[in-house]
Amino acid sequence: MRKSRSGFTIVELLIVVVVIAILAAISIVAYTGIQNRANDSRRLQDIASIRKALDIYKVNNGRYPIAQANPGINAWEVSVDPNFLSSLNNVASAMPTDPKNTTDHYYAYYRYSAGSNGCPSSAGNYYVLRIVGLESADGTEVSDLGVCTSITGVSRIPTATQAVFVGFEG
Repeated sequence: MRKSRSGFTIVELLIVVVVIAILAAISIVAYTGIQNRANDSRRLQDIASIRKALDIYKVNNGRYPIAQANPGINAWEVSVDPNFLSSLNNVASAMPTDPKNTTDHYYAYYRYSAGSNGCPSSAGNYYVLRIVGLESADGTEVSDLGVCTSITGVSRIPTATQAVFVGFEG
């Protein structure tokens, strides 16, 4: 007569481990997607704050600030630089920085002369404010090019790399 043994077989244990691993993988992917959307939401809120500070600066000074060139990223002023938009210190307590704020994820600012890059000269000088490193671009129109129908190399639909915002002095 054989005794019956209670317990799990190795196959049953493997099935349970595989099911738990699949559920963990799904959870991690979902969490990453939620975190990326949250980062992009914060980025859009930060850009709105920076745009308000730029508008206040323009009202006080009659123009937008000249970009203080960052040696690492062309002539753009970028948030990875601790002095990012320091010219706005008198109108805003501190400039927001990208949630990751690395050389792949940052905010960038530059002021252009009227009529450059395909924008109408009648609108006057203008600034371009970019979010570099969007994480959840889903085809929703985010960029705001103002009266520009296009800016050289820029789309109104964000890419996985950037969204662009423009303000005019004219």
